[in-house]
Order: sequence, then C-alpha cells, then structure tokens
Amino acid sequence: MESLLDARGAGDELLERPAIRYAAQTLQPGAMIGQYRIVQRIGAGGIGEVYRATDTRLRRVVALKVLPSIYAQVPE
Repeated sequence: MESLLDARGAGDELLERPAIRYAAQTLQPGAMIGQYRIVQRIGAGGIGEVYRATDTRLRRVVALKVLPSIYAQVPE
C-alpha cells in the first residue's frame, strides 16, 4: 500500500505527452514510455499493440497498450 501511495502522480509525465508520440511505433525491449520499460511485444490487433512492461516506480509487471496513430489523434 505504501508503494502505491508513494507513486501517486507518477504517471503525470506520461499523461502530459501526446499519445501520438508513441502511436504506430514498434517498441523495442528496453525502450521507456514514462515510467514503463518495455520487456517484449505480446500481440497486436486492430486497435493497437500490447507490450509486457515493467513499472519502474512500483516494480511490477504490467501490460501496456499502444494505439495506432489514427486512434491516438482522436481525443474520444
């Protein structure tokens, strides 16, 4: 619980950057998106690519979905 409270606001940097910066890229292992370090690509579909990543602040494995640029440009 303490680690979650300590990490409050940790995603602010990621949310302030436009999603288009990451959209439609194939991310390589070791690449960073905000606090997340890409481990490997899990899969892809019509609405994006999913990566296994590590949350470097909370030190846990997460799934990270990256949208294609066509969707990342639409706020809805």
